Amino acid sequence: MTGESIKPQEIRTLTVLRGVAASWVVLFHFAGHFNLNLKSVTIIANGFLAVDLFFYLSGFIIFLVYFQGFERGRFRFFDFIKKRFARLYPVHFVTTVLIAGLFLVSAAAGIRPLPDTFNAYHFLINILMVHAWGLSGSLSFNYPSWSISAEMFAYALFPIMALFVLKFRLWIVGLTAFVLLSLLAIFAREWLGRPLVHLTYDFSILRILPEFLIGGWTYMVVRSLSRPSPTVVRIACAGSVLVTLVLFSVWEASVYMTLIFPVLIASLYLLETGREEQATPKGPAFLMLPYESLVYLGKISYSLYMIHAFFEMTCFSVIEKVFDHPADAVPLFWLFPVMILTFVGAAIVYELVEKPGRKYTLGVLVGRKS
Repeated sequence: MTGESIKPQEIRTLTVLRGVAASWVVLFHFAGHFNLNLKSVTIIANGFLAVDLFFYLSGFIIFLVYFQGFERGRFRFFDFIKKRFARLYPVHFVTTVLIAGLFLVSAAAGIRPLPDTFNAYHFLINILMVHAWGLSGSLSFNYPSWSISAEMFAYALFPIMALFVLKFRLWIVGLTAFVLLSLLAIFAREWLGRPLVHLTYDFSILRILPEFLIGGWTYMVVRSLSRPSPTVVRIACAGSVLVTLVLFSVWEASVYMTLIFPVLIASLYLLETGREEQATPKGPAFLMLPYESLVYLGKISYSLYMIHAFFEMTCFSVIEKVFDHPADAVPLFWLFPVMILTFVGAAIVYELVEKPGRKYTLGVLVGRKS
């Protein structure tokens, strides 16, 4: 341990939030396959904005874990990148290869032709995790993994962001981050022809940068404030959840809507850390079970996010072929079993790939446990 990071206890409320966000993305992607137009439901149609929630949350957590070491001069950039790589790469590699195999099998069986992006170039930029850096003209292979490419870009710039936060007052950092978000939103619409929150393969690195910085700034604000009373925290938490539900149930997607996410993250963080300080006893087991299930869903959220495209491609194709349903017109009752199967698959990937893969990769790159 070089001292470049701290090891806070798991923030279980934020773990639950990750699970909810990943499930929201899955529902958004699955919604187009049914005989009912689920995307006419605004909160489902806005499900792709859960990726922005991940970006804000990522900035918050990275600053929580690493900023203290940075300001004390104990941050080691290459150790940091190795750990981030070990966190993301094993699942990314396995799911990319798995999707490639699925494409080959589907083409050989005459189910669907190989996509135009099925070539050595797109496979290489996917394997190198640079496929969201404006190097491709479309999504390719495991299509949700564009956000992992964007995450690696933000990680590479973390020291610059941390130095900026260290050298300037928080109000200047916050104002700069908001101005950056606004300028990039204008640039995306005027020069790239797409709203900022719709950028994926086409320079989503612009999408993550202000959100990651705002997430980190949010943690710094929370750290600098006197801890509010538990009642204030509960009210803020309930209010941010309610406002989030209303916003995303009523209005169409906008990058400015996502600014509720840092408030939600901060209030959930304070809720959990306040509980730890008060040593609140747990309730009866039958009341804790649903919450523990949500915590586990959060733990497998990365695997869920990365494997759900495989289940989307396979499950709906099989259902359409076996039960003779028209393409993208599957009866809605199939939603529940497909979601359950996807969650089970994610748990398997988490236990067999993500956890051991992270440990093995860290052992190779860092030579010690993290």
